[in-house]
Amino acid sequence: MTSTYGEGWDRRCYAFLKRFETEHYLIMVPKKRECLDAYPVPRTWTYLATLMSRGVADAETINGLIGEEVGTKFRAFLKVNIDINDLIKEPKKFLELSVDGKYMASIMLSSWLTKHAKNPNKAFPLIDMMSKVSREYIMVTCTSMNKRKLLSVIKALFKYNNAYRDLFREVALEVKRQIAAN
Repeated sequence: MTSTYGEGWDRRCYAFLKRFETEHYLIMVPKKRECLDAYPVPRTWTYLATLMSRGVADAETINGLIGEEVGTKFRAFLKVNIDINDLIKEPKKFLELSVDGKYMASIMLSSWLTKHAKNPNKAFPLIDMMSKVSREYIMVTCTSMNKRKLLSVIKALFKYNNAYRDLFREVALEVKRQIAAN
């Protein structure tokens, strides 16, 4: 999405899909063969993500693109309210977040890091906390960033703590596995 749409897509769609990856919301074919109801497929998620980046996120549009069942769950996910600056100041608050909140924080951190790629050091204690909880959150953050900005952040992160080299090897292998699976 980033290589095709740049900053013109809402990463909360990606966070939701990663959060509920085992639910298979990326493609959820209806049980009835001749169904006129909307259901989620990659094309509708793409369209929704680009519409949301332009401020369109009403219930009718969401349900019209991905269906009422998934749309209701997605809208509930969107209501998760995270203050990324507060988390950066107090990384231990990450532990208090719900799983939905942790995924939302991962996406919000990717946006923060993109804006602060030249000086990302303030966020490193939060990244430390996230990596202790699950590497999945780091992967969500990294895979939703612009590649050039990501490389800048990773270089600074390696200077901060060389142990992140091993983590990013694993993340790279996981990303490679996911790309091969699609």
